Amino acid sequence: MEFIINWKKEENGDLRRNKEINEILVDTMEELFPLESGATILEIGGGSGVFAEVAASRGYSPAVLDCDESLLKSLPSSLPAIQADWAAIEESDPQLAEKYHVVVCNFNTAVQSVDELRKMNHTASEWCIVNRLLMYKEPMIDRMAKALDLPVKPVFPKLKQDYIQFNSNSVIAGHRAEVHFNDLVWETKRTPQDAAEHFLSVYFSGKEIPDGLEEQALHAAESMAVDGVVPDSVSAHVAHLHWNVNYR
Repeated sequence: MEFIINWKKEENGDLRRNKEINEILVDTMEELFPLESGATILEIGGGSGVFAEVAASRGYSPAVLDCDESLLKSLPSSLPAIQADWAAIEESDPQLAEKYHVVVCNFNTAVQSVDELRKMNHTASEWCIVNRLLMYKEPMIDRMAKALDLPVKPVFPKLKQDYIQFNSNSVIAGHRAEVHFNDLVWETKRTPQDAAEHFLSVYFSGKEIPDGLEEQALHAAESMAVDGVVPDSVSAHVAHLHWNVNYR
């Protein structure tokens, strides 16, 4: 599946994109395994509450678990909040045993070990899901490199989410896990100055920038600008690792 997400710069792109991506995640969840209205969902490390709000709008009953008290305080009062560190919760905790229909870990590092994945399995009565952004590609980086006569190379910002190997035999012992992929595309626009600075920071990634290249990059970005902004279509690859706790 491919989803196209567009927004205007003044509409707070990051916030709106985050919401629309979570809409797609809930769509994917419903496509993979339809749930009854009112099904309970626990989101691990979901302090922003965006996924939970989308799930609630679809008729589900989500709760958010996070160790950051300040994030949980900003959640709508209608969303149950649990302040806890997922890694510190005991798997034998009777309060968690099969308490939720679905347990989700969404784009964060709250789940980083096999033990924590097994804990998800213990807590869910039906399904477990790990949503992970694998990589994203910005064609503007290649266009800028060509304009500056630099080698075009795959440049992907290192993601904090790079903590799971999608090998179901190793991460979910004894359970049949499946991976579902979504390709997302969104448009972004930067001023030439922002585009030049972004290119240099991504392309050189902390390495020393050659003398004079800042000015050259700005000129290159200005030549790409349309009506004062540099447009770019960013593609993202998202993987959903999911399994039914009753399937072995």
